[in-house]
Amino acid sequence: MVPVVRLLDLVRRSPRTSGRDVQAATRLAALPTRLSVAVVCAAMAITAGPLPPPAMAAAMPVLAVSVVGPGSISSRPSGIACPGRCSATFAAGTRVVLSPGPRAGSSFLRWGGACTGSGQCTVTIGSLVAVAAQFLPGPAPQPAAKTVAVPGSYTARGAPYVYGAFSFFVAPGGSKLLNVSVPVAGPALGCTPSGSFPGPMPIVIPTVPIKANGAFSSTVPVPGVFDGAKAVFRYSFAGRFAAAGAGAPSAAGTLREDIVFHANGVTETCTSRSRSWSAVHDTQAAPMKIVAVPGSYTARGAPYVYGAFSFFVAPGGSKLLNVSVPVAGPALGCTPSGSFPGPMPIVIPTVPIKANGAFSSTVPVPGVFDGAKAVFRYSFAGSFEGATPAGPLTVAGTLREDISFPANGVTEECTSGLRPWAATHDPRAAPVKTVAEPGRYTARGAPYVYGAFSFSVAPGGSKLLNVSVPVAGPALGCTPSGLLPAPSSIVVPQVAVRPDGTFAVSLSGHAPYDNTTAKFTYDFAGSFEGVAPPGAETVAGSLREDISFTAHGAAETCTTNLRPWSAVRTS
Repeated sequence: MVPVVRLLDLVRRSPRTSGRDVQAATRLAALPTRLSVAVVCAAMAITAGPLPPPAMAAAMPVLAVSVVGPGSISSRPSGIACPGRCSATFAAGTRVVLSPGPRAGSSFLRWGGACTGSGQCTVTIGSLVAVAAQFLPGPAPQPAAKTVAVPGSYTARGAPYVYGAFSFFVAPGGSKLLNVSVPVAGPALGCTPSGSFPGPMPIVIPTVPIKANGAFSSTVPVPGVFDGAKAVFRYSFAGRFAAAGAGAPSAAGTLREDIVFHANGVTETCTSRSRSWSAVHDTQAAPMKIVAVPGSYTARGAPYVYGAFSFFVAPGGSKLLNVSVPVAGPALGCTPSGSFPGPMPIVIPTVPIKANGAFSSTVPVPGVFDGAKAVFRYSFAGSFEGATPAGPLTVAGTLREDISFPANGVTEECTSGLRPWAATHDPRAAPVKTVAEPGRYTARGAPYVYGAFSFSVAPGGSKLLNVSVPVAGPALGCTPSGLLPAPSSIVVPQVAVRPDGTFAVSLSGHAPYDNTTAKFTYDFAGSFEGVAPPGAETVAGSLREDISFTAHGAAETCTTNLRPWSAVRTS
């Protein structure tokens, strides 16, 4: 076979080839070899023959075609019926329509030369027009189906493949998958060398990127405690969204959990192996954007996290306030000492919200745990999801509590592990602004803080007066002496209220305590939240009392740790 470059050279050197012909022939170099050779051969059929009289050459330009594969080309006006008649003369400027005709069992793939694409082709006859058509045996190859990750919430029915039903959310734009939350129900882990353990803790994967073709894959290592030892939980989550078509959007894939930890001097390995799952888009409109709607939210976390809890989104939707989690819930897993009872209440005063509706905060809080100074670290994160079948405005995320403290000469570490939660906007109008309405407020703090207490808001709403907390409530945790009885009453005479409805004060003073003089420090903070469903204005926040004194020649430190509270305007 003569190389394409050589054929092009022959076309250029032919005495019947014009400048336009050379340009057309040169473009053939970009075509697949068989197709470009066919076009050049068609051109050679025109240029290689004997020269016609000059007048005829000027008046009757030639169209030449060539066929590659099982098919034919016909023209309108007639003249071309290739194979057979593969060249014809037409008057200059004639528009000729070329139609491909694949044989039975074959398909037309594409044009080459003066024609492009895969349908009919119209050419305007000049001094030389060369065209080729390529056909293939069998049906034409179909373009890959486009997969689309439709935004919104999805419910996966994994059982018996994976750990029961679970859910996730696709953010607007379809580029990321959020809040993969898998409950504990499901098959037990298989472990080696010790056999099998009960089913694992809930699986949480905060975010997974989605590729343009709808595929996604993520492997997330999460440190924690398992069977009384430090462990690494590794979650491998992968799948693909189905191509758009009839029915609800869907996705399917695999989930695997692997745990590695040390026990009795050896390394244990546990795995669920890869488990199949499939999910369907919940009945809802695909959200166009995420908005953190102001107002109160209630989270139904159990069995994922510590029971129901609440938080508030401030007007403007730029920050989340007063995350208050009660004590109910699973116990902390600790190492090297095993498990302690469920932790004390979790309080996170404020968390900034990004423009895309996501938020994340890690708050270290010093305190006392198990008779020793400790650091409580609360990791709270999530994303707003808009309207879903669970409620008109939903949000979901993760919560983790970690405690580190010295005990018996070693450092103890306790963790709740990463726990999922989901919340729904309470049925009330979104507040445009938070206003401290004057009047008397009663706080129902127990079991969070010292029972019921009260305060007043002065006329004008710029200050809060006479915060009075009774003695009833949990005892102080002290170090190094353990627990002392509950402290005396807490009194905060006055607290300034900012224009955005928030307030905070820290007061210190000295008074007798435990046969000595002690320093008392009170940290009291909160935020007004607007009108609750019963019709009364609500406010919530946190309270902490710390006492330091000297006993038996040693410095004693006592604290309530940070405690949440909430109040309602009563008069």
